Amino acid sequence: MLLAKFDLDSTLVNTDELIELALAENGFMLDPGKRNAWSYEFIEGYEPPPDFQWDVFFYRLLTERLDELRPIDEWVYDFLKNISEGGHPIHVITARSEGILMHHACMSTLDRCFPDVEFYVTIVKSGSDKLGYLENADIMFEDRRKTAKQLAEAGNIVLVPRKEYNHMDEADGKVKDIKDVTLCGLKYGDIVMYDNFRQVINSGIQHLIAPF
Repeated sequence: MLLAKFDLDSTLVNTDELIELALAENGFMLDPGKRNAWSYEFIEGYEPPPDFQWDVFFYRLLTERLDELRPIDEWVYDFLKNISEGGHPIHVITARSEGILMHHACMSTLDRCFPDVEFYVTIVKSGSDKLGYLENADIMFEDRRKTAKQLAEAGNIVLVPRKEYNHMDEADGKVKDIKDVTLCGLKYGDIVMYDNFRQVINSGIQHLIAPF
Protein backbone atom coordinates (compact mmCIF):
# COMPACT_ATOMS: atom_id res chain seq x y z
CA MET A 1 0.00 0.00 0.00
CA LEU A 2 1.04 3.60 -0.63
CA LEU A 3 0.66 5.98 2.30
CA ALA A 4 -0.94 9.32 1.36
CA LYS A 5 -1.21 12.75 2.97
CA PHE A 6 -3.16 15.78 1.79
CA ASP A 7 -2.93 19.55 1.54
CA LEU A 8 -6.15 21.39 2.45
CA ASP A 9 -6.58 24.69 0.60
CA SER A 10 -7.53 24.33 -3.08
CA THR A 11 -6.73 20.61 -2.88
CA LEU A 12 -9.62 19.34 -0.76
CA VAL A 13 -11.64 22.48 0.03
CA ASN A 14 -12.27 25.88 -1.62
CA THR A 15 -10.72 27.78 1.32
CA ASP A 16 -8.28 29.73 -0.86
CA GLU A 17 -11.19 31.40 -2.67
CA LEU A 18 -12.61 32.63 0.64
CA ILE A 19 -9.21 33.71 1.97
CA GLU A 20 -8.53 35.88 -1.08
CA LEU A 21 -12.04 37.37 -0.94
CA ALA A 22 -11.83 38.15 2.78
CA LEU A 23 -8.40 39.75 2.41
CA ALA A 24 -9.67 41.94 -0.44
CA GLU A 25 -12.66 43.00 1.65
CA ASN A 26 -10.16 44.26 4.23
CA GLY A 27 -8.15 46.13 1.58
CA PHE A 28 -5.32 43.58 1.25
CA MET A 29 -4.56 42.44 -2.30
CA LEU A 30 -2.65 39.23 -3.03
CA ASP A 31 -0.10 39.37 -5.84
CA PRO A 32 -1.36 36.84 -8.45
CA GLY A 33 2.09 36.64 -9.99
CA LYS A 34 3.54 35.22 -6.77
CA ARG A 35 0.80 32.70 -5.97
CA ASN A 36 3.27 29.84 -5.69
CA ALA A 37 5.59 31.35 -3.11
CA TRP A 38 5.78 29.53 0.22
CA SER A 39 3.47 32.04 1.86
CA TYR A 40 1.09 34.81 0.83
CA GLU A 41 2.66 37.77 -0.94
CA PHE A 42 0.86 41.04 -1.57
CA ILE A 43 0.84 43.85 -4.09
CA GLU A 44 3.03 46.65 -2.81
CA GLY A 45 0.96 49.14 -0.84
CA TYR A 46 -1.82 46.63 -0.15
CA GLU A 47 -0.14 44.49 2.51
CA PRO A 48 -1.53 43.75 5.97
CA PRO A 49 0.33 45.54 8.79
CA PRO A 50 3.24 43.72 10.44
CA ASP A 51 1.15 43.07 13.56
CA PHE A 52 -1.78 41.62 11.59
CA GLN A 53 -3.35 38.84 13.64
CA TRP A 54 -3.42 35.97 11.14
CA ASP A 55 -4.68 33.44 13.66
CA VAL A 56 -7.72 35.60 14.44
CA PHE A 57 -8.28 36.30 10.73
CA PHE A 58 -8.29 32.62 9.77
CA TYR A 59 -10.35 31.55 12.74
CA ARG A 60 -13.04 34.14 12.06
CA LEU A 61 -13.01 33.40 8.33
CA LEU A 62 -13.42 29.66 8.72
CA THR A 63 -16.03 29.85 11.45
CA GLU A 64 -18.12 32.90 10.52
CA ARG A 65 -18.21 31.89 6.81
CA LEU A 66 -18.51 28.18 7.40
CA ASP A 67 -21.59 27.94 5.19
CA GLU A 68 -19.54 29.11 2.19
CA LEU A 69 -17.05 26.27 2.44
CA ARG A 70 -17.42 23.38 0.02
CA PRO A 71 -15.45 20.38 -1.23
CA ILE A 72 -13.16 21.20 -4.14
CA ASP A 73 -15.27 19.07 -6.49
CA GLU A 74 -18.17 16.61 -6.43
CA TRP A 75 -15.98 13.46 -6.35
CA VAL A 76 -13.48 14.23 -3.58
CA TYR A 77 -15.82 13.13 -0.77
CA ASP A 78 -16.32 9.68 -2.30
CA PHE A 79 -12.56 9.35 -2.79
CA LEU A 80 -11.74 10.22 0.83
CA LYS A 81 -14.56 8.06 2.16
CA ASN A 82 -13.33 5.11 0.14
CA ILE A 83 -9.71 5.22 1.24
CA SER A 84 -10.65 5.74 4.90
CA GLU A 85 -13.02 2.78 5.11
CA GLY A 86 -10.49 0.83 7.18
CA GLY A 87 -11.06 3.27 10.03
CA HIS A 88 -7.78 5.15 9.61
CA PRO A 89 -7.83 8.97 9.82
CA ILE A 90 -6.79 10.94 6.76
CA HIS A 91 -3.73 13.08 7.47
CA VAL A 92 -4.03 16.70 6.31
CA ILE A 93 -0.95 18.96 6.41
CA THR A 94 -1.77 22.64 5.96
CA ALA A 95 0.15 25.90 6.28
CA ARG A 96 -1.43 28.18 8.87
CA SER A 97 -0.58 30.31 11.85
CA GLU A 98 0.03 27.75 14.58
CA GLY A 99 -2.17 27.36 17.62
CA ILE A 100 -5.33 25.76 18.98
CA LEU A 101 -7.56 28.25 17.14
CA MET A 102 -6.16 27.18 13.78
CA HIS A 103 -6.50 23.50 14.54
CA HIS A 104 -10.12 24.01 15.57
CA ALA A 105 -10.86 26.04 12.43
CA CYS A 106 -9.31 23.40 10.16
CA MET A 107 -11.21 20.57 11.83
CA SER A 108 -14.45 22.55 11.56
CA THR A 109 -13.77 23.03 7.84
CA LEU A 110 -13.18 19.32 7.27
CA ASP A 111 -16.15 18.24 9.41
CA ARG A 112 -18.37 20.62 7.45
CA CYS A 113 -17.25 19.43 4.03
CA PHE A 114 -16.64 15.74 4.71
CA PRO A 115 -19.01 14.35 7.35
CA ASP A 116 -18.30 10.77 8.45
CA VAL A 117 -14.63 11.00 7.38
CA GLU A 118 -12.06 11.07 10.19
CA PHE A 119 -9.09 13.45 9.86
CA TYR A 120 -5.82 14.13 11.60
CA VAL A 121 -4.49 17.66 11.03
CA THR A 122 -0.91 18.89 11.21
CA ILE A 123 -0.36 22.64 10.98
CA VAL A 124 2.95 23.99 9.65
CA LYS A 125 4.15 27.56 9.27
CA SER A 126 4.68 27.36 5.48
CA GLY A 127 4.66 24.95 2.56
CA SER A 128 8.40 24.47 2.82
CA ASP A 129 7.91 22.78 6.20
CA LYS A 130 5.70 19.99 4.84
CA LEU A 131 8.59 17.78 3.78
CA GLY A 132 9.52 17.17 7.40
CA TYR A 133 6.19 15.43 7.96
CA LEU A 134 6.39 13.07 4.97
CA GLU A 135 9.02 10.66 6.20
CA ASN A 136 6.48 7.82 6.34
CA ALA A 137 4.43 8.88 3.31
CA ASP A 138 4.64 7.91 -0.35
CA ILE A 139 2.07 10.26 -1.90
CA MET A 140 1.17 13.89 -1.22
CA PHE A 141 -1.78 15.70 -2.78
CA GLU A 142 -0.58 19.32 -3.12
CA ASP A 143 -1.65 22.24 -5.33
CA ARG A 144 1.33 24.60 -5.04
CA ARG A 145 3.93 24.17 -7.77
CA LYS A 146 6.93 25.10 -5.65
CA THR A 147 5.95 22.77 -2.81
CA ALA A 148 5.13 19.95 -5.24
CA LYS A 149 8.56 20.22 -6.86
CA GLN A 150 10.32 20.14 -3.49
CA LEU A 151 8.40 17.05 -2.40
CA ALA A 152 8.98 15.24 -5.70
CA GLU A 153 12.72 15.99 -5.60
CA ALA A 154 12.79 14.36 -2.16
CA GLY A 155 11.35 11.17 -3.67
CA ASN A 156 7.64 11.51 -2.98
CA ILE A 157 4.92 10.92 -5.57
CA VAL A 158 2.98 14.19 -5.78
CA LEU A 159 -0.54 14.44 -7.19
CA VAL A 160 -1.26 18.02 -8.24
CA PRO A 161 -4.69 19.44 -9.14
CA ARG A 162 -4.30 21.43 -12.35
CA LYS A 163 -4.79 25.17 -11.70
CA GLU A 164 -4.08 28.35 -13.63
CA TYR A 165 -1.27 29.18 -11.21
CA ASN A 166 0.64 25.88 -11.13
CA HIS A 167 1.43 25.01 -14.74
CA MET A 168 4.06 22.29 -14.94
CA ASP A 169 6.31 21.43 -17.89
CA GLU A 170 9.18 19.08 -18.62
CA ALA A 171 11.60 21.43 -16.89
CA ASP A 172 9.84 20.65 -13.61
CA GLY A 173 10.98 17.02 -13.58
CA LYS A 174 9.02 13.85 -14.14
CA VAL A 175 5.64 15.47 -14.83
CA LYS A 176 2.84 13.21 -16.05
CA ASP A 177 -0.85 13.54 -16.82
CA ILE A 178 -2.98 11.16 -14.79
CA LYS A 179 -4.67 9.91 -17.96
CA ASP A 180 -1.27 8.60 -19.13
CA VAL A 181 -0.28 6.95 -15.85
CA THR A 182 -0.46 3.21 -15.24
CA LEU A 183 -0.28 1.90 -11.72
CA CYS A 184 2.73 -0.22 -12.62
CA GLY A 185 4.43 2.80 -14.19
CA LEU A 186 4.05 5.11 -11.19
CA LYS A 187 7.48 5.96 -9.79
CA TYR A 188 8.78 7.81 -6.76
CA GLY A 189 9.58 11.39 -7.72
CA ASP A 190 6.72 11.60 -10.23
CA ILE A 191 4.48 14.67 -10.38
CA VAL A 192 1.04 13.62 -11.60
CA MET A 193 -1.37 16.32 -12.78
CA TYR A 194 -5.15 15.82 -12.60
CA ASP A 195 -8.21 17.96 -13.33
CA ASN A 196 -10.54 16.56 -10.66
CA PHE A 197 -10.95 13.65 -8.27
CA ARG A 198 -13.06 11.77 -10.79
CA GLN A 199 -9.87 11.28 -12.80
CA VAL A 200 -8.05 10.18 -9.65
CA ILE A 201 -10.75 7.60 -8.93
CA ASN A 202 -10.81 6.36 -12.53
CA SER A 203 -7.04 5.92 -12.51
CA GLY A 204 -7.42 3.16 -9.91
CA ILE A 205 -4.77 4.70 -7.68
CA GLN A 206 -7.16 4.75 -4.74
CA HIS A 207 -6.87 0.97 -4.49
CA LEU A 208 -3.18 1.38 -3.68
CA ILE A 209 -3.61 4.15 -1.11
CA ALA A 210 -3.75 3.93 2.66
CA PRO A 211 -4.58 7.33 4.18
CA PHE A 212 -2.08 7.50 7.06
